[in-house]
This record gives sequence, C-alpha cells and structure tokens, in this order.
Amino acid sequence: MSNRLDYFDIPELCNTSALALLILASQLSVVIMHCAGGEMTWVRFGLTSLFVQWVALVSAGLLCLLRKVLARMSLVVGSLAAFFTIILVTLLVSIIAERIVDRARVSAYVC
Repeated sequence: MSNRLDYFDIPELCNTSALALLILASQLSVVIMHCAGGEMTWVRFGLTSLFVQWVALVSAGLLCLLRKVLARMSLVVGSLAAFFTIILVTLLVSIIAERIVDRARVSAYVC
C-alpha cells in the first residue's frame, strides 16, 4: 500500500481567497524588490507589478487546470512539472513583455 506523501498534492488555486492571497503576496514581493534598490519611479513600479501579476495569475490558472493531472503523478515528477510550468509561463510572459516594450520604444522614436 502506498503512502499518500508519495503523491504530489497541489493546493486549491481555483478559489477567490487563494487568488487574493496570491495577488497580495505577489504585490508584496514587488514592493520589497522596488524598495531594495534601483531607480524608484512609478513607471518601474507599475511595469514590475504588471509583469509579476501576469506571471502569478497565469501560473495559478495553469496549475488549477493541471491539478488533477498533477495529482496522479509522483511527488518528484509532479513537483518538477509544476516548477517547469511556472518557469515556462515566466519565459512566455517575459518574451511577450519584451516585444511590447520594444514596440513601444520604436513607435516613440518614430513619432
């Protein structure tokens, strides 16, 4: 008989209280990063907040959709799958954000 600790169990991220905590923790990390160093501007704070919130919410949405699939995996495989899902979301959001910012810079120079 297998022990329940051998299987990956992801927290319920599909309810509003979990999402509220996720948004709060994400925004708190942005405030800490913003105060830790670098130029302190509202534009930097806003762009960082937007990026972190997109990564957090898209990751939570994907993990919510994959919850049943991940629950059938072993602890190590499920943890790695969840980790690489979040890494992939971060990569994709980074690529999209970079293209948007580059397009905005080009159009600012053209005008």
